Amino acid sequence: MEFDFLCSLFVIVEHELLGNIGKVRWTGHSSPMTPALDYHNLEGDVHNGSEAMNIYPEIQYMSPEEQEKARQSLLKYCELDTYAMVKVWEKLKEQARC
Repeated sequence: MEFDFLCSLFVIVEHELLGNIGKVRWTGHSSPMTPALDYHNLEGDVHNGSEAMNIYPEIQYMSPEEQEKARQSLLKYCELDTYAMVKVWEKLKEQARC
């Protein structure tokens, strides 16, 4: 019983959620489920996880002004990523009620 439930959740995430969110991340277009998830329009230099991972260790070598710019870019990216996870959680809760 638990295994079937987990499999159902994985199918929901893979097909319904990640498919829509992935389209937003990779094409820059919003979807009906997540119109606010547009990573390409973020201000600054961080628009995806790879850019976040690359800029973080480099902050120590930046000038104070560049550090602040990188920090703000990371904060904006993390804010949007956290919002995306909230949307995934909300959809999972909605699907679990069915």
